[in-house]
Amino acid sequence: MFLKLFKTSIFIMLALSEALAQAPSLSWSGNLYKKSYEYKRLHKKFSKEVCSGGADQKYYKFLRDYRGSGFYLPLLGNDIDRAAIKSNLSHFKKKIDFIKKTEKQLQSIEKLPTFEEISSPLQESLRKLLNYKKIYSQKLGKGELEKLQKKSNEELNKLKKELDAFFSKVFFLKSYNFPNDHLKNRREFELSKNKDDLKSKKLANKVFFFRKIVEDGTYNKKNGGSDLYLRSTLDTLYLTVKKERNFISENLRYDLEWTLRYIEKLLKRGKQEQVDRLSDWAERTQRNYDFYKDIVKVNNKAKAKKLVKEKNEASIKLKEYVYTKQAQAYKWWMKQPELMRAVYVLETILFNEVGRVDGPDALEREDVAQIVLNRVEHPFYSTLDPDQELVKHLGLSEKDYKDSKWLNTLFRVGEFSFTYHYISSVAKIFCPDMSYVGRALRDKNVKISLKAVNNFRKEFNVLRYFSRVSMLGKIDMSTVWHGYKHFPERPGYEVGTQRNLVRLYLGDKYQYLYSFTDPSGNPFEVVKIGEKIYSVTWVKGRPKFFKYRDPHLFKYFTKK
Repeated sequence: MFLKLFKTSIFIMLALSEALAQAPSLSWSGNLYKKSYEYKRLHKKFSKEVCSGGADQKYYKFLRDYRGSGFYLPLLGNDIDRAAIKSNLSHFKKKIDFIKKTEKQLQSIEKLPTFEEISSPLQESLRKLLNYKKIYSQKLGKGELEKLQKKSNEELNKLKKELDAFFSKVFFLKSYNFPNDHLKNRREFELSKNKDDLKSKKLANKVFFFRKIVEDGTYNKKNGGSDLYLRSTLDTLYLTVKKERNFISENLRYDLEWTLRYIEKLLKRGKQEQVDRLSDWAERTQRNYDFYKDIVKVNNKAKAKKLVKEKNEASIKLKEYVYTKQAQAYKWWMKQPELMRAVYVLETILFNEVGRVDGPDALEREDVAQIVLNRVEHPFYSTLDPDQELVKHLGLSEKDYKDSKWLNTLFRVGEFSFTYHYISSVAKIFCPDMSYVGRALRDKNVKISLKAVNNFRKEFNVLRYFSRVSMLGKIDMSTVWHGYKHFPERPGYEVGTQRNLVRLYLGDKYQYLYSFTDPSGNPFEVVKIGEKIYSVTWVKGRPKFFKYRDPHLFKYFTKK
């Protein structure tokens, strides 16, 4: 479960005045475990009543019908947007040729390159670049820094050449139209998609159709696993390294190491799997090409309208079902005590937005819970849009639901992607995961939620968060935001056993990654010792180690 930070209402939100949230008036007293048990008993009743009669399976059937044969249809009114399809048709022919050429080239080689062969030069350059960055962080004299910067730039140029050689050896993992600028494509789409004028709608359709063509990869027929995230990361990696200057950036370091870890596993599967995947990709792309060539023909207007009609009917049925179930869930919790209602909202968001990626310390879940608390008292985030689908299905007057701030914060359109009718995890709102793993995660999240309600952190005045890792191509969409600033990075909990780490650190047996300053102004270095990454600072003349919180997973933003 990964985060989706760009929501449909982002540009509307940026235009609004966002006052900092005040602490909610809700609080509780008593035993944490008793309160947790009280909620879980109530939640079980909710699941039994609202998720009855195979409600989740009904949803998945409607979703399959909505997705249809898998062909994306750009719509314009009650018809397909032929211009959007025609303007991109040439890419299908080029893409098929690209895939077949790649498959032929792969078949011509005896075997895949070894991981050591492709990784060793890159790892050596990375080691040198991080060492230059480490020396630079020690604040030498101006003359020495200039010499160091020159050496680092020379090594960066070498890395660029080595990456070119790397890409030529893993040619079978390149995406069509390599290198694609996924950030540029996404930004262009986001700037057009919410505008009402015809020109913007057509541009959004054209760009999104193009994205569907280039944001693609091969699949494993046995388990359905896709390599799209690898291919898109290679796009971004190539574009990033070409712009790199002076010292290696943390994003480049992270993406390069992630790529090598992924490719090491992939190479072990052997050449034939890659050949089979490419062959399947070519066939799938040919089917797409045939479909779109056919559907834009003038004599197929009736067929196109029939497909659009079926798509619209499936969409209506899916929306009707989802928002009816959401309204049912909303009304059910509306009748419950406010604390229980708050816990439902908090744990549902934590379950679907964060999952288990932050491990047992649960620091990201604690922060996301605080963000929800901040939003609950915020007039924008805690108000339903009168035009959103849920309001139409609630059948309530505005005065009846306007004070249900907790539920409004969860269901506010455009804020949490898992609430959309076409995102499969929406089913967990009305049909919670009751598996062993799901219950265990919920049990932890319920306790986090209860603690958060009683421990409002005013200093954490954050309203947004973002996960670069979850984005296709590992792009940083926060770069297009206005009026927001990054909330300073923070370390995790203090490491229990310090002695050996201190010894290695003072003995210069570590790899320096980067530095940050926490909200209190304390400077930290991020270092790697062995296979683990730590945040380290100096306290009373001695280094002190803390667990590392990965900002590539979660980064937080506050109003400027």
